[in-house]
Amino acid sequence: MATANPIEEEVDAAVAKKESEDPPPASKALPALHEAAACGRAAEVLQLLRRGADARERSSPNGYTALHLAALTLMGIYHYI
Repeated sequence: MATANPIEEEVDAAVAKKESEDPPPASKALPALHEAAACGRAAEVLQLLRRGADARERSSPNGYTALHLAALTLMGIYHYI
């Protein structure tokens, strides 16, 4: 029997937890892919993309893609709270 990948297990648990939580206010709500990218969680970004998350989806109200948020976060311009 193959050993489960601990990163995938962690991502599965994080996704399940996020799905069970109350949604944030609309002004703070981001798609899961955007949030993971903005927070620098590369393993979660990869897992979400593998599961079919749309990398071209733009968030409201700023119209950024997940890649935009990742780059802006790395440059210290964007901070997801």
